[in-house]
Amino acid sequence: MLTQSGSFAVMIMNEMANESSGVARVVSYGNKVGVDESDCLEFLAGDEATKAVALYIESVGNGRRFIAAASRCVKKKPVVALKVGKREPGARAASSHTGAVSGRYEAYEAAFRKAGIIEVANYEELKDACKVLNSYPLVKGKRVLIITDGGGIGISIADACEEAGLRVPDLSRESVSKLRKKFPVLLL
Repeated sequence: MLTQSGSFAVMIMNEMANESSGVARVVSYGNKVGVDESDCLEFLAGDEATKAVALYIESVGNGRRFIAAASRCVKKKPVVALKVGKREPGARAASSHTGAVSGRYEAYEAAFRKAGIIEVANYEELKDACKVLNSYPLVKGKRVLIITDGGGIGISIADACEEAGLRVPDLSRESVSKLRKKFPVLLL
């Protein structure tokens, strides 16, 4: 867990502990006097105890260095980010909190995409991502199979997969036949 906010670190650590989710390292780097998010990503990329990196970020000082460090880290383990201060009121709050100058959110979106960082929209999504990455092995590739007993939720999941850059391929007749034997009421 990398965070610019000490209280955020305490809050998520308490909740993760209450839910029995393990955390290898917590770094609250605050105002970045001597260490910043890029330094932390470089360290955690090589840390064997860290399976995934969660990042609460208000601002980045050196964008190019951040993208390079994040890209190297993502090659070894997933990096999930919650960017706060996306809009004017939040940016003002970030400035008064750590002196962070948030910059344009669109630049962060592009940087995350370029580095391969998984962006989440809010605190609950960050916490959920931590739980998932802590509980399940990483998979290779971008293909997803959706099995559901309701069409509406399946459509919603397919849309979410597409937005996340995942691929929902068509199944062969043979695969559908095998699945129907296991799941008699099956919508594919």
